[in-house]
Amino acid sequence: MLVGGMIGGLIGIFGLYWQAVEELNELFDDRLQAIGNNLAPGSLGPRETRNADEIEDDIVIQLWAGDGSLLYPSTSDDPAPIPTAAGLMTLNSPTEDWRSYSRAMPGGGWLQVAQEQSARRRIAVNTTLRLLLPLLSVLPLLALFSWLAISRLLRPLRTLADQLQRGGPHKQVRVVVDDAPSELGPVIEALNDLLARQADAARRQQAFLADAAHELRTPLTVVGLQVQRAQQASNAAERSDALTALKSGVDRAIRMVTQLLALARSEPGASPERPLRTLNLESLLTTVLAELYPLAANKQIDLGLVASQPCLIDSEGEGLRSLITNLVDNAIRHTPAGGRVDVSLQVDATQASLLISDTGCGIAADRRQAVFERFVREGEADASGTGLGLAIVRQEVDRHHGSIVLEDGTSGIGLAVRVLLPLADPTHVARVSSKR
Repeated sequence: MLVGGMIGGLIGIFGLYWQAVEELNELFDDRLQAIGNNLAPGSLGPRETRNADEIEDDIVIQLWAGDGSLLYPSTSDDPAPIPTAAGLMTLNSPTEDWRSYSRAMPGGGWLQVAQEQSARRRIAVNTTLRLLLPLLSVLPLLALFSWLAISRLLRPLRTLADQLQRGGPHKQVRVVVDDAPSELGPVIEALNDLLARQADAARRQQAFLADAAHELRTPLTVVGLQVQRAQQASNAAERSDALTALKSGVDRAIRMVTQLLALARSEPGASPERPLRTLNLESLLTTVLAELYPLAANKQIDLGLVASQPCLIDSEGEGLRSLITNLVDNAIRHTPAGGRVDVSLQVDATQASLLISDTGCGIAADRRQAVFERFVREGEADASGTGLGLAIVRQEVDRHHGSIVLEDGTSGIGLAVRVLLPLADPTHVARVSSKR
């Protein structure tokens, strides 16, 4: 502010000086004309001339003869140049520029009243300084007032910084600045919202790590015991059984780690947002069912697509595939041998409805919301489950701005999972089609 004030002050000083010069030039020109028109040549008799510094405003009076000789100078300094015409004009000499007013004499010659341009500039500078002196004397007080005012206005920011520094990485901080100006209110509200979301994300991460460590401890402990069992086996049959159990434990640990990574990637803000693409949900669904068919056949489960309609969904791709894979895989794992898993895809004007129905043990109605939490298992028919599949599905459904509902299976047997997803934006579809 002080630098800006100084620059503005300098501009103002130059403007004031220029205005003073203009006003004084008009004033002095009027004065030269008044003296020249009211001065009688006869009153200029021989008398002692004075130095120009002794004359008020450095005005010089000269009387010129018709032959160009100087009859009367009012100063002993170098005379002003002889005028060439009557009236106001600017005359130049080797040493000085003059402003001159002249009138012709009846017998020839000129009566001249002149003033040095440097004298005018000096008077303009003195006048400007006299006008600026009160302002210059106030500048120190203005600087002190500005410093005090800005320090007071910035005090809420220092309070804000202190509160943020006192907050630890695992401590939720809410900023409260009582004397904050109204302009800082939206910033504080946005900052509190950001801090709350970060604290919530930190809590979820801590809970995630704690749950993951707890859940991994059991399969890894089992793996360790199975390794000891294989080492202590007394014959090939015992060793083969131990290795088979060891492989099962390793597979379960691998599956859990894979799903933990998938769950971490599906967390909001965990990874950069990928650009959305327009995907054919029916095509993706048939691809996933073909990939999981061997798993169903191994358990003698009838897996089939009973009804489908083509539809387009806006998705980055991997999340939608993970959603379908986890739902169908859960249905297969929780359905006993000889059961059925039916998949259907219906479409209305605004959304697609994906339904996966199985003939497994189902989930009690009062527990259907709890199974969306991490590491929660209900009615498992397969001990290799990790309790993460539906948590991943819920997060992917939320990312796709859809909804998910758990219902009773066909004829009241098993479980049916219905996922509703909004159809692709028509303008997006048109842009994709035009590019193709």
